Amino acid sequence: MPTQPSQLVVIARHNRVGMHGTSQTAGACELDWLTATTCVLTFVIVHLVNCSPMAETVEDLIIAGKLLLKERKLEEALIKFEEAVKLNPNSVEAHESAAAAHFIGSDYEAAANHYIEITGLKPMEAKAYFNLGAIYNKLGDHNRSIEWIRKGIQRDKRCAEGYYNLGIAHRKLGQQNMAITAYREAIRLNGQFAEAYQNLANLYADMNNLQMAVTNFKKALEVRPDFSRAKAGLERVEGILAAKRDANDPLKRIAEASRASGVMQAPRIERVLSERERIDDRNAIREIASQIQHLSKECLDFLANKVNPALLTLNRSFSDGAMATVPLGKASRDFRLCVERWTELRRQMKRKLLELRAHEELVNAPSVDI
Repeated sequence: MPTQPSQLVVIARHNRVGMHGTSQTAGACELDWLTATTCVLTFVIVHLVNCSPMAETVEDLIIAGKLLLKERKLEEALIKFEEAVKLNPNSVEAHESAAAAHFIGSDYEAAANHYIEITGLKPMEAKAYFNLGAIYNKLGDHNRSIEWIRKGIQRDKRCAEGYYNLGIAHRKLGQQNMAITAYREAIRLNGQFAEAYQNLANLYADMNNLQMAVTNFKKALEVRPDFSRAKAGLERVEGILAAKRDANDPLKRIAEASRASGVMQAPRIERVLSERERIDDRNAIREIASQIQHLSKECLDFLANKVNPALLTLNRSFSDGAMATVPLGKASRDFRLCVERWTELRRQMKRKLLELRAHEELVNAPSVDI
């Protein structure tokens, strides 16, 4: 009857104590059995290691996906990123990588879903909220974009890209003043933000404020001289301004009318002023010019010290919601009062400029040769 392994160990120990003649045989049997077992286990382990590939970790999948993305293999990269998300749904890096790849592939809904997951995993980090704002701008849902961006601003008020995307959303909704404030805040936070200057210039052009449009297009080109869209916008607006100047030039209109009719105009006879009239004319012009200068300074000071701060406060109150330091109702009333005062100053300035033009036309009116 064959001896079992456990029994063999007992026999060997017994023989080593007092049966020298038998101990060698038992020890040899024990050694052979252990050697054989060890060889079999070693073979199995080596076979498993060589034949079974190790499972990829989340980090391995993300690295592989990024390499594929670098090689512009978007579909393959997306497979890796989505596998990483399935392997660890709580991996922020996996969600971010998948969202970025979906955004590159213009699958904005899928990208949004991943960023929403990130807001649940890291609710106090602003980046995902701002990215959601950009995505919903792409999807044309600008109200939802504003909601996400406001949440981002509550967590980080120093993100220029957040305010830039907020400006896009407000502009698309026709909220021009809010858009101007958002773009200006983006530029204040990042003075090298060429796209913000360019978008602000386009907004001023939409509002027919062509001089401000020119200023901001030039700012964009200072930051990035090869910015083709800013160049095209500047040329377009300068062309409109040139056409307006030509249309408002009375001498040019008369000359064009003369050429069209083929009738030569009679030579203009300048009005001759007496010395007393010249003195009175200079005094009148000096008085009007002084009033215009005073109004100009008042307008600029009021714009810088009242209107702009009130608009910024209103925008921040609107963005921060319940967390705003100044309640939205108060900010709205203050801004409305500023607008009313600013409108009155502009009326006064316009009246003075018309008065100056009327005086000039009166003085330069030609004499009538009867």
